[in-house]
Amino acid sequence: MKKNRFLLFAGIVCGCLLAISTWYSISFNESRFVKKMDFSSYSFRIQDLPIIIALIVFIFYLLVLIYTIIKTALRVRRDEKKSNYTRRINKNFGFFGFFGLFGFLGIWTFREFGVIYPFLFFSFFGLFGLFYEGKMSNTLMDEMYIANKAKAESLAYKIGFNFMFIIAVALCYINSFVTDTEVLLALLSISISLDLALSVFLSKYLLYRYDYSDAQ
Repeated sequence: MKKNRFLLFAGIVCGCLLAISTWYSISFNESRFVKKMDFSSYSFRIQDLPIIIALIVFIFYLLVLIYTIIKTALRVRRDEKKSNYTRRINKNFGFFGFFGLFGFLGIWTFREFGVIYPFLFFSFFGLFGLFYEGKMSNTLMDEMYIANKAKAESLAYKIGFNFMFIIAVALCYINSFVTDTEVLLALLSISISLDLALSVFLSKYLLYRYDYSDAQ
């Protein structure tokens, strides 16, 4: 539990450092490393240090987070096969869903610099589903549980597919009077990220609701 809190706190700190260093670069360093740069002619400035350090720390944090998630997933899957119980997971992992708020930075970065990658953070909203998975931690995977899991995933993916289909139709319609490719690409990245988050969240939430209803 302490490790989970540390990862959450470290993520908040890294996000704040990146935001502050970005503001510093824009305000006092000609937006270097924020706007597109030609690195073939790059020359180091001492003013570049804040954002370089912030980027290195943020990338390192992401690597540690990915490693931790993969390691935990492999361990709990191995435990599930041995015990026939769901993986043990702290419901506080659901707070990682707040990282999805960083997606709103994409509105500013796209408007100012044409950069869309922050929109991908919207997919982190799906991690709110870990709150419900945590409530079902160490649950016996009997026939009823397996049936509910299949039912929940089927409905979640169906909703996600329908949502993506509607978005595709909407983008085709928008393309008839919006010719800016970057705008369409930004809308597509937002849509895909939100669709992924919706599917992941619903698969956890619906399973919890189905299992909870059967337990009553």
